[in-house]
Amino acid sequence: MIIDVDSTHTDTYGYQENANFNAHYQTNGYHPLIAFDGMTGMLLATKLRPGNVYTSNGIVDFINPILSHYRNHSCDMNILVRGDSGFSSGELYQSCDDQKCKFLIKLKANTKLQNMAEHNVQYGNVPIVESSKIQYFELKYQPDTWAKPYRVVLKAVRPAGELFFSYEFLVTNLYSIDITDVFKMYHNRGIVENSIKEIKDGFFMNKTDSHSFRVNTVRTILSSLAFNIVQSMKCLALPATESCKQINTLRLQLFRIPAKIIRHSRSKIIQLSRFNVYDRLFWRVLERIEMI
Repeated sequence: MIIDVDSTHTDTYGYQENANFNAHYQTNGYHPLIAFDGMTGMLLATKLRPGNVYTSNGIVDFINPILSHYRNHSCDMNILVRGDSGFSSGELYQSCDDQKCKFLIKLKANTKLQNMAEHNVQYGNVPIVESSKIQYFELKYQPDTWAKPYRVVLKAVRPAGELFFSYEFLVTNLYSIDITDVFKMYHNRGIVENSIKEIKDGFFMNKTDSHSFRVNTVRTILSSLAFNIVQSMKCLALPATESCKQINTLRLQLFRIPAKIIRHSRSKIIQLSRFNVYDRLFWRVLERIEMI
């Protein structure tokens, strides 16, 4: 199982409880934490936070219940926590170790990491080449805030015609996996950004315009529940060719269908339009839902 952690921004308007300026987004708002199942796309948890908290603030308390829940599952489940550099935290690494879970987190480059990378990278005899060059290395690294050293993998990229390399660092406790595979595993998390956009634009998680922080929290939870209901429908009831469609498309094809109510004796009958363009898909999905 892969747990993708991320954060996002939701706008606020005027004076709202706990709405603060966020330096990263350069605007006022909230800064919710989000965790997705990287395999199914299901939303595992969300927490609305004040806008001025750092990305990893409260991440251990946020993710520990999720890890405990799945770690106590009846089967022996392999769990990987994946996140960007905002979640680079020694406390998170230690928590994953304590829960016997793996982690894969991006590291922000600093002077020490840059120097270590420069000592490993090989420039060759010709400094400028027509084709790009990629090199991979592995480091042992432990800053003061980490309880112990961890494996840091490095990807050095020099674009064609450039003189210097740029570096990407990942920290992990996946010790037996090849470096190139580690980077592939990390970059597969790109789907999270699409899921966040969907839950905000399609399910209105960013509708946090109430004065009350509690009310906005409830709205966030309701949006999360709605997202998971539709995500479950995609996984269980939609044909494989339709399962990647966004909610706005599904609303048009499956939910917004012309109909009229006919009264017959003591009963009421909902009569759907015969001219529905997506009629075949509708009945196919309904049949699958009835079989669940």
